[in-house]
Amino acid sequence: VKRVSSVASVLSPTAQAASGGDVKELHDSLVKAQTELKYTTANLKDIEKQLELRETELDSTSKECARLEGELEKAMRVQEELMQENDKAEHQYTQLLAQFNS
Repeated sequence: VKRVSSVASVLSPTAQAASGGDVKELHDSLVKAQTELKYTTANLKDIEKQLELRETELDSTSKECARLEGELEKAMRVQEELMQENDKAEHQYTQLLAQFNS
């Protein structure tokens, strides 16, 4: 604004009067732009905080998912072992039943 004022002081009185309105209009535009910038900056900071929270949640969820996958793999191995034991027991039962019936 000082720079514009110093330029306006060199102009003729008519030009100074005309530029005075322009200066006020430029000043108002500047104030409005600064206000919008502050709002946008605050909004951006809020969005960044939300993003950080989401990243933390995602990290936590990923870790939980990995843990659950590990538990699922373990449960599937146990299930496979139980199925093998069941097959053995069924085979032994069939042999005992055959011996009993003979």
